[in-house]
Amino acid sequence: MRDPYRAHAQRHLDAEFAQLRPVLPALPPDGWIRTLRTALGMSQRELAERVGITQAAIRQLEESERDGAIQVRSLRRVAAALGARLEYTLVPSVPLEQTVRDRATDVARRELEAVNRSMELEQQRPGEELDEELVRRRAEELIESPRLWSDR
Repeated sequence: MRDPYRAHAQRHLDAEFAQLRPVLPALPPDGWIRTLRTALGMSQRELAERVGITQAAIRQLEESERDGAIQVRSLRRVAAALGARLEYTLVPSVPLEQTVRDRATDVARRELEAVNRSMELEQQRPGEELDEELVRRRAEELIESPRLWSDR
């Protein structure tokens, strides 16, 4: 039986993310700090003064943002100094419900493959049609399983 709260949360978030995906801007090649700073006509030195750090530290923050190594806390401080706010969002590539179903199907297939290997040794392997029906049924069971995301 599906957890109605989790299913509702997935549908709600999927609807929110569906609206976000088309409007989210791409990360600029130089990162947001440098892009906003230069658009405002602000030098690294001027930004450093506003943040209360050195110009070298601003250069390092711009590099670490570009390299994907910046800390959220640092990004939030610099954003405030630029008159911006940090919007931190993880946007799933595919709907959450699909991610859960795909994972359950993958786990069910792996389980079935192990059973099939054993049955083949005993020359009792079922037909392909039965395999797909078993995968579908087992995937439905796994959707609510606490071990869905465990690789053990």
